[in-house]
Amino acid sequence: MSQQRIGCYQLEKKIGQGSMGAVFAATDGHGGRVAIKVLRRELAERQQVVARFLNEARIARLVTHPGLVNGISSGRLPDGRPYLVMEYLRGDLLRDLLARSPAPGRPRLLRLGLQLAEALAAAHACGVAHRDLKPENVIVVRDLSAPGGEQARILDFGLAKAAGDDPGDGEDEVTCIETQIGTCMGTPTYMAPEQCRGLGGVTTQADVYALGVILYRMLAGRPPFMSDSPMEVMAQHLCQTPQGLWSIDRGIPTDLSALVQALLVKDPASRPTMGEVAKRLLPFVERAAPAGQAQRVPAAQPVHPTTIQTCRAAHSMVPSFAAHRASMTRQAPPSSSPRPALASRPTEMFFRADPVIAAPWIERQRQGRTAPLLATGIALGALFVLAALADCRSASPAQLARAFLMVTPSTSPAQPKSAGSTFSGGCALRNSATSSVPAR
Repeated sequence: MSQQRIGCYQLEKKIGQGSMGAVFAATDGHGGRVAIKVLRRELAERQQVVARFLNEARIARLVTHPGLVNGISSGRLPDGRPYLVMEYLRGDLLRDLLARSPAPGRPRLLRLGLQLAEALAAAHACGVAHRDLKPENVIVVRDLSAPGGEQARILDFGLAKAAGDDPGDGEDEVTCIETQIGTCMGTPTYMAPEQCRGLGGVTTQADVYALGVILYRMLAGRPPFMSDSPMEVMAQHLCQTPQGLWSIDRGIPTDLSALVQALLVKDPASRPTMGEVAKRLLPFVERAAPAGQAQRVPAAQPVHPTTIQTCRAAHSMVPSFAAHRASMTRQAPPSSSPRPALASRPTEMFFRADPVIAAPWIERQRQGRTAPLLATGIALGALFVLAALADCRSASPAQLARAFLMVTPSTSPAQPKSAGSTFSGGCALRNSATSSVPAR
């Protein structure tokens, strides 16, 4: 393009070329960026084509949705060619995403398909049918406010038709013009059967069929009908039933496969509306969400009362840990002087921070104090038994048995017990042995 300015916009570079015109990146006087679409020079003399081009500007102002491109203004160049100023979008075409290897995951593709259905439902609610929906006309841009951080935006409403437009408003002429430049009205791979017949009267249900073809390609990795001949592809749309998705990939849910098949029904009246498609797609998007995006936090489990009591007991013992540590290391307990820094008291800081972890430590310390006492008791008992045996070297076996059974011998019922005849272990044994063993 020879001129460098269009209105108040400074052209930067050419960023796209379509059958009806070219798209340029431009800046306004305030540093903002826009996209300007200009009709091709050889088509500017055809009034019906110009009407179609200006219709895109009217529809862009008629429908507002996050999934659609917003129109800013429109006008004519000095040579009479119309232009359309739209918001500038930076992203990847859906066509390029589907051609990548490896292909995007199913959760992401279903999320993008749902966004397309919601955007088209908004357009259909305003009586606007796109009529040329395909991956080349969808751009995926970064949007932190959208699910997944990205938003699918629908481009190119050049073939769109609003409710109330004349059904014969140059449709045949546009078809002839676009055929001369190497394309047809719509793209055969994504055309609905009613579009393939070329009888006119195409409604919003054609977009439902095109979305079904896009979803089929997303899930199966290929469109439902393929051929090197565009006419053969159109014949397949008219006469053949696509293979079920579930038979291609057993990992695809059968109800999702049935939904896509319902979108590809030949009769437009038998297809669901775009609003119904969006509602039926939503559960699949929620179920296919990857772990970590839709993962719910499990509810807190109730705490057993015994655990609560243990925690309280451990917390009540925290003040004595410093003194106990000082006694174990033969150091003086901390005084009432200012407390040292936390770095010098790691153990006390640790147990004050988590009483639950302190409980096992308390039990180990209690066992550590009990073990020496138990060993001392056992040793003293052994010494006591050895002393008793040493005193009773000359005693008879019967007397030893009576002594260990703590039974004091008695010579007669009337005889009083001696002072030493008590349940005092070795004393009872000594008195009994003295009275029964003769002196030598």
